[in-house]
Amino acid sequence: MPLYSFPGDDVSLPVDRFDEIDVELIDSYKPPHHVKIHDFFQVYLVQPWLADQVVGDVRLEETIQSKEIDRGKFDEERKGNLTKISDNDAKTIENRRNVSEISAEIQARETAERDGNETVEDEAERMQIISRLHSEVFKLESEIEVMEAVSVKLREMLGPLEKRLEEMLADVNEHRNILSSLRAQ
Repeated sequence: MPLYSFPGDDVSLPVDRFDEIDVELIDSYKPPHHVKIHDFFQVYLVQPWLADQVVGDVRLEETIQSKEIDRGKFDEERKGNLTKISDNDAKTIENRRNVSEISAEIQARETAERDGNETVEDEAERMQIISRLHSEVFKLESEIEVMEAVSVKLREMLGPLEKRLEEMLADVNEHRNILSSLRAQ
């Protein structure tokens, strides 16, 4: 790791004189014995397109990374939609089971034979319970309809989303092939 200093730097130096600040290497770079920097620079300066190729490769790598990030976002959206669909399906099944249980209880309470011991207050209480159970069934059925509608919309969104993901994957693979072919040259 090379060390450096700034001999012309001073805390009180105004901004307009910053160009007077120089950098000085304290510990200069010592290349490994098999690297001859002088020879490298001669080849590098004779072939300036190498710098253009390196910059092009870096830009292509950045493009690939950006496309992979975008693809990751779409993939997370797809996974989120699949999770919502499965959660809605599970909740719908549970709500349907609850509706059938509550409906069975309503039917049992409605068809319960009135024995001679049931008072007017008991009958009113039984009818109030049946009314609450009907409203609970209505609430659960409404929730089922909403969840099914949401699941249908999410399923409709999955097709174009998966198509877009496939296109993005093909695009990323195409850019990777271009990059590998450039590096092979």
